[in-house]
Amino acid sequence: MTKARLQSSLGLFIVGAHLGLVIVIITLFFVGGLSFDELTTTVGLISPMLAIYTSAIIRYFIATQAEVVDTSPRVGKYFVYIVWALPIIFVSLLTVMVFLKAYNIGFSSFEQFKIAVAMLEGVFGVYVGQVLGSLYDLHRAK
Repeated sequence: MTKARLQSSLGLFIVGAHLGLVIVIITLFFVGGLSFDELTTTVGLISPMLAIYTSAIIRYFIATQAEVVDTSPRVGKYFVYIVWALPIIFVSLLTVMVFLKAYNIGFSSFEQFKIAVAMLEGVFGVYVGQVLGSLYDLHRAK
C-alpha cells in the first residue's frame, strides 16, 4: 500500500467516524439516553480531540485535490496495521462508552463518564496523535 492511499482511506474513515459519533450522540439524546446537558458536554469532550485529526485530514485532502498519479512511497505492513488499529480502537471505545452512559451501564454518574472519556482521550490521544501526525503533518510548523 502506498502512503497516499493509506492517507486517503484512513482519512475518510476518521472523518466519517468523527461525524458518525456525533450523530450517534445526538440520536441518543433524541431517544432519551442523554439529557441536554449530557449531550452538550459529551460533544464538547469528544469533538475537540477528533476535530484536530479531522482538520488535518481535510487540509490533506484540499492540498492533494489535483493529484492524478500516486508516486508516494510504499509503507510497511506493520505501519499500516498500527495506523488502522489505533484509531479503530479509539473510536470504538469512545462509541461503547457513549452507549454505556446512555443506557446507564457501567457508570454510576455522568461525572464518572466524563473522567473515563478524558482518560481515554489522554491515553489514546498521544498514540493516535503520533501516528496521524506522521501521516498528515500535524507537527509541522505552519
